[in-house]
Amino acid sequence: MTTVQTILEILKYTIPAIIVLIATSIIVRRFLVNETERKRLSIFKEGMDTTLRLRLQAYERLALYMERIHPRVLIP
Repeated sequence: MTTVQTILEILKYTIPAIIVLIATSIIVRRFLVNETERKRLSIFKEGMDTTLRLRLQAYERLALYMERIHPRVLIP
């Protein structure tokens, strides 16, 4: 076997392996980016749910406070 044939034989196995490696790394990278974005949106949604609940409670307390300090209620 000559040197050229040996090099071609090595390339015959390494080039497809490199192509598969590149394709796999691209797929894994896209998957990880999508999962990171999904988790970030999930955390954001949970925060918004909590914030919305607290905000509604605050508005309810403010409405009750405004009713209590209305001049019609303060002066009998």
